[in-house]
Amino acid sequence: MENDSEHASAPVSPAHRAAEQLAARRRMRELSETTTSPRAYALLTLSAALMTAVFVTVYLIAFTGHASGRNGNVYAGYSLFILPIVPELMFTGLLAGARERFSVRRRRGVAGVGTALVFAGFLVLLLLGISQIAYPWWINPVFGVVAFLLLGGPPLRRLVLERTQAGYASERRSSERWSSEPLSPGIRTMTALIGVYLGALAAMSSQPWFPYVGMAAVLVLVIWGLPFGLPRAGYEWGPLCWGAFGLSTAILFGLTLALMRTDWVTPTVAVITGIAIALVMIAASMAASLIDAPIAPARPGKG
Repeated sequence: MENDSEHASAPVSPAHRAAEQLAARRRMRELSETTTSPRAYALLTLSAALMTAVFVTVYLIAFTGHASGRNGNVYAGYSLFILPIVPELMFTGLLAGARERFSVRRRRGVAGVGTALVFAGFLVLLLLGISQIAYPWWINPVFGVVAFLLLGGPPLRRLVLERTQAGYASERRSSERWSSEPLSPGIRTMTALIGVYLGALAAMSSQPWFPYVGMAAVLVLVIWGLPFGLPRAGYEWGPLCWGAFGLSTAILFGLTLALMRTDWVTPTVAVITGIAIALVMIAASMAASLIDAPIAPARPGKG
């Protein structure tokens, strides 16, 4: 027993301690220099891949071939590309803020090759459609699936492999803190304004003068550059706001297809759709601060 006690309390040799410190320093350096993303950012990147894949599919289905608007004006029809492209541009700015929050370093490589292949395929199909060169209709959705696999492969691989890594538990705790902070007043207002802006585009989309409204898309660049603009919103947003934005984007994508390929969207339907989009984002801006805010301690003497 005495020998066991002496062995348990024996001091660690300097060589062993130095080896442990060196290993710890190596792990810290690898963590700081890593080009892979934490779990929350990997999920966002996967969502970006899905959004881009759906965007190219919607664009090819809606705008290749003869794109005439409700009033028979070809240019009015093509102006509706503002509906899907505005949220796509917004997402780029929002994702830049999320990347800064998670201190992610972008790495060219597999992801860059995938992006190049998607862009090349999209350009080929777009030129075929504009040139009225017929090709099977199912190629568009199939290309969307391929685009998602190419763009979403790296983050999906990250999500699968991280469960086998020793640091998964600590990384998971870190990513769970993503939604622990309330929105600042400026970002709460910006979130609501994003909804109002997207809702206004949807509400006026069925009008023959929508091409002139579409020019207001330049506001995206203005919103981007504000101190409380898109990157800052992406920095502060939690899953609730990201989910609301994704839902709003999905509604806009569906509205685009309905406007271009059906007669279902009347001015009343467009206005109702726009109001729904605005309410979704406004509700998210209000609820995020309430849900994510820390709970205040109870006052003494009150049960």
